[in-house]
Amino acid sequence: MPATKTPQTQKLFKLIEKAPFAAEDKTKWQDSLQEFGLTEELANEIHEKLSALATDTFSSDWEKARFSMDLAAILRQWRMSQGSKQFKHNR
Repeated sequence: MPATKTPQTQKLFKLIEKAPFAAEDKTKWQDSLQEFGLTEELANEIHEKLSALATDTFSSDWEKARFSMDLAAILRQWRMSQGSKQFKHNR
């Protein structure tokens, strides 16, 4: 069953395309995003791979920091939206 595309999923999809990950990782993650959407396991895997990348693979030290900050912001937004679904919003 295809997952609904949330704004965070779309942002993460674009971040994966731009970041210097291995091609097989990119395709695996993109397929997972399209099929299941963003999950905690996928988020942790992407974060670990990004942290493990050598600074030499980026054009500058700041680029790695920017990707890390962008990923953290996307995951924070996603977790907040997931958490808000736990509450009833009716008055």
